[in-house]
Amino acid sequence: MSEICNEYVDGKKAMESGNTLLARHLFKKSLLTPSCYKSSLANLVRINLKEGKYDQARELLEKFQSSSSRPNALANLQQFLELHEYNFHCAKKYAEIAVEEGNMQMENMLSLARCYLQLGEYDLAEKFYETLCFNENFHFTATIELVYLYMLEEDYQRAYRMYEKIKENSEMTPYHHYVTEATLLSKLKNYNRITYGIDKDTSYTLNRLFKQEDKDLVEHIEKHKNKEEKMTNGCFYANLDLANLISIARSKIERMNPIHNNTSEFYKVRLDFPIGFKERTITSDICVVTLLGTKNILTIYPIALSSQFNQEDLLYDENLKQKRLKGGRR
Repeated sequence: MSEICNEYVDGKKAMESGNTLLARHLFKKSLLTPSCYKSSLANLVRINLKEGKYDQARELLEKFQSSSSRPNALANLQQFLELHEYNFHCAKKYAEIAVEEGNMQMENMLSLARCYLQLGEYDLAEKFYETLCFNENFHFTATIELVYLYMLEEDYQRAYRMYEKIKENSEMTPYHHYVTEATLLSKLKNYNRITYGIDKDTSYTLNRLFKQEDKDLVEHIEKHKNKEEKMTNGCFYANLDLANLISIARSKIERMNPIHNNTSEFYKVRLDFPIGFKERTITSDICVVTLLGTKNILTIYPIALSSQFNQEDLLYDENLKQKRLKGGRR
């Protein structure tokens, strides 16, 4: 093996130890050796995905596709990128290719199920989730995502029966259990059955489930104003009018279809004016988080969407909205 390929091996070790800066340096060097090219590029893509550098990940994948005799050989990574970017139609295409090729089969089946879920193809999503439930490593994830699928279909009785199967699972924190259970039982109008002892009067998320006052919301969003420790979620300008921002956000998401994640839903929006910064880069992009199945805002924070973010792919599709609602009529 050449010296550069030895550097590829060292890059793997650095990546596994969490030293992504060194791993990136070594993988870039080992790109020069044909026998290491594909694996080095794949690992560079993984590092960029992990660090949220989606433009760089896409650039590498496009470079691979234009130069390889098997342009879909990295379809599993391409679908992860498209999922991160919320380009669900494109993610579905690559996930289907990855599943057909049997590469990382279970992971790709989960990604494909998530694509079907986001696109309102609930019957297909359900079949994949049910298959994954039989796999020990994916049982919990598949089961809890089935719970959310049934919640999206407004089939709360079925969702609660499914939730009871994993209620005591240690992979969920007590808080996560409580939010899921409280959300379900609030829909079922059966508050007395809530078993987790978290005070809804002192829990911000549960407060938003039962109340919708903007005063608490503004106070919660205030923590994203010019605080260095909040760089992970971005920082709003100190003089930004948060009440006005909330009003704009509500008007923006009113016609949008959401991106589903656990007990929350996300709306990623590009505004016409700068609102703060993300990792020292000025941005006009925000993430609006609401409670699952509602437009009840939990929080808003600055983000930086990539140049490839496709806001029209999912968010304004009225047919998708109707497709989702009809899916739950069993």
